[in-house]
Amino acid sequence: MAGRWTDSHHEFLLGLECDVLLLTEVSERLRLDGYAVHMSEQSMADRRRWAAVLSRTELTPRPDPHPASAVATIAGTTYCSSILPWRSCGRQHLLRALEELDLAAPTAALPHRIDGLLTIDHVAVARAAIGVGATRFVAETEGRRLSDHDAYVVEIHR
Repeated sequence: MAGRWTDSHHEFLLGLECDVLLLTEVSERLRLDGYAVHMSEQSMADRRRWAAVLSRTELTPRPDPHPASAVATIAGTTYCSSILPWRSCGRQHLLRALEELDLAAPTAALPHRIDGLLTIDHVAVARAAIGVGATRFVAETEGRRLSDHDAYVVEIHR
């Protein structure tokens, strides 16, 4: 979200029609009609949180596992939104974590907002999830960017 919050951000997120949203670089002013919100406890800058989990149904906040993460349980499933420490982490650590947790990243082949690159924004889901599909939504309204990242939606049928 790049720490911003406007009516355009509000309308864009509502237009995604997601049951759960995992956001990063979140303005503390964020309010989304019909969603419960849990933001990370740590601030990344003035009036900006590292991450947030939003749900159309009740959510139960969980302790943040890292200052740049927010965790909540929704209908028995735990969701974590996080900004990973890319420079110090390394791709192999991420791939190993996916394997150890039996997760897949259906967003891996989606494009970045810069032509010719793949996204660095990912959603990981259980490998056994049914009907996993991923789509990129350009984060702009009327030709104006809402964030320096796009939105990536993963659809799962339970």
